[in-house]
Amino acid sequence: MTLNLGWTTVFFGLESPAGGLVAIAALVAVIVVDVRESWRVHTVAGVLLVPYLLWCCFAAALNIGVFALNCASGCEPAARHEAL
Repeated sequence: MTLNLGWTTVFFGLESPAGGLVAIAALVAVIVVDVRESWRVHTVAGVLLVPYLLWCCFAAALNIGVFALNCASGCEPAARHEAL
């Protein structure tokens, strides 16, 4: 849950697609290990974690897309929005 919150904070809060990639890569790696270990203990437990893994992989694909689109314009950091 901490890595999940970390990705959300980095990607959305700090508006950093590159930082988000690092965070979500760590998150997906931890989920893969969790699925594998849960599967060893009880097959149903492992199966129940697979949708979460797939959802995070989808989020990672979207993150990669945002990163690629931002880098197409020179990898400039996003302009910070000032409150009026």
